[in-house]
Amino acid sequence: MDRAEKTALVATLHEKFRGAQVALLASPSGLTVAEVTALRRQLRAVNGEFKVAKNTLARLAVAETPYAPLGDMLEGANALVFGYSDPVAVAKVLVKYAEENKKLSIRGGVLGGKALAPE
Repeated sequence: MDRAEKTALVATLHEKFRGAQVALLASPSGLTVAEVTALRRQLRAVNGEFKVAKNTLARLAVAETPYAPLGDMLEGANALVFGYSDPVAVAKVLVKYAEENKKLSIRGGVLGGKALAPE
């Protein structure tokens, strides 16, 4: 990925953060492509999105948004989960999926500029 592609990705992620009602952070270690695809479908059904990005690029994108507290949580393998309309529905889908599939763990999130614990 060259510099121009990285800059475009950071801009795209920044817009996703600015348009989201909630942003959650999950650790998808060990999930298969089929499992990730199933989760993405479930999230899309409630106007959510599952996005994997490099931590460095995600930190740049989250800066100067209400989701800046996520920057401190970005370590290791992560996936960003955005909710664009109903934050509760997106969280419910993610929690239900994590309960059914132990390979996915929720690391935290931000709602209304306030950091959320994994619980």
